[in-house]
Amino acid sequence: MGYFDGLVSSSFKKDGSGRTVYYAWGIFGTGRVLADARAEEKLRAFLKKYYIAVILLTTGLVALSGLMYLLLLFVPLLYVWFLVSTRAILAQCPVSDEPLRIKDAYSAMSAAANEFVIWLFLLCSLLIAAGGTWMMLRPGPLGARLAAALVMLLFGAGAAALAYMLGLKREQEEAEKKSRMRPGLGL
Repeated sequence: MGYFDGLVSSSFKKDGSGRTVYYAWGIFGTGRVLADARAEEKLRAFLKKYYIAVILLTTGLVALSGLMYLLLLFVPLLYVWFLVSTRAILAQCPVSDEPLRIKDAYSAMSAAANEFVIWLFLLCSLLIAAGGTWMMLRPGPLGARLAAALVMLLFGAGAAALAYMLGLKREQEEAEKKSRMRPGLGL
């Protein structure tokens, strides 16, 4: 699976009854118990398209063109698209009382993501954080140094999250190895 599959998977988990629960706002919101596998498929397909569109529009169009004010146009449009599309799928889905923990989200993401991609993102995050540190420590205007500090903090936190995901991926692989080595209980 790829990066976007991992990103999408971080918003889903199985509850105590084995039902699939979707968390639109991640660990900050309540979940919705999905009606069936078809609803989950539709939601996963939409979210993958949505995340790709968000990344392409914010990085591709805005960052490469240098027209940051376009964010003021596209962010609200993307938000409305997200709300309308997910409400159509979740309209009849009951609210779950189980919260999504950070470990649940990162476990799902690391299980679905390719280990090479996680390593690549970790390396890039560390390099960008190091660049932010270097820029922050150089003499220069206060605004530029504060922006560099923000870059260092954001990409440093991202690197920590990616390192955590690699640890979870290793745990998952070890658990799989142990379960394959155990003979069946015959139940």
